[in-house]
Amino acid sequence: MKKSDEVILKKIIKYADDAALVVSEYDFNKPDEYLLAIVEVDGGGNTATVYLKKPFRERPDFAATSVNYDIADLTGSSEVVLCTKGKEKIDA
Repeated sequence: MKKSDEVILKKIIKYADDAALVVSEYDFNKPDEYLLAIVEVDGGGNTATVYLKKPFRERPDFAATSVNYDIADLTGSSEVVLCTKGKEKIDA
């Protein structure tokens, strides 16, 4: 992760299958400058976070304001930059 990378944070409930992205949050013209951080929370204060580089295969329709993405598809087709569980780094 570079200091210049902007991180877009999405918090999801543990075991969720998808996450909604507000289209205006991400500059699809500059995918190298953004990381998508997906934070999984379980209600007990435990978290797991995955940071993804270039998570999107294509730009959403210009009329879209929000798009739901399958989390497994995002993590499977992206470059995983970092994974953490709580405050510990874990293997991606």
